[in-house]
Amino acid sequence: MAKVVAKIKVMPKDPEIKPNMIKKQVEKILPEGAEITASGEQPIAFGLVALMLNVAVPEESGTKILDAVQEAIESLEDVESTRVEAVTRISL
Repeated sequence: MAKVVAKIKVMPKDPEIKPNMIKKQVEKILPEGAEITASGEQPIAFGLVALMLNVAVPEESGTKILDAVQEAIESLEDVESTRVEAVTRISL
């Protein structure tokens, strides 16, 4: 069984919003089958820090679940935007 891992950059609406706050919200709203495998922070400018997430989904679910993950994250009040930076397939 293989998984697809997407590296997603999540931009907060405001520098006051900390990446770990967004990560906690994302964990609650991820679609079934999706899981955060890694996370980090990327300083942008003027105190703004992006949340970097690696989200794994089953390969057989195709891109539909990745689209659902991105839409779910963008629906959060504290999120300005998301961007998929990379997509990789891993074998288990």
